[in-house]
Amino acid sequence: MDFIIFLKAIGNLVFAVILFLAIFITAGFSVVLNLLKQFGHAQLSRRNISFRRK
Repeated sequence: MDFIIFLKAIGNLVFAVILFLAIFITAGFSVVLNLLKQFGHAQLSRRNISFRRK
């Protein structure tokens, strides 16, 4: 009986770890996308400035 409870506890811990990993992966993905968008805007503004000088 104790072994079954132990297995259930391990299953719950594995489930919690999977949920936290999913949260961290989605948060990291959104941060990377925002950084890429900002980098793209910076590159576009640099191109516009260089075109204006010519």
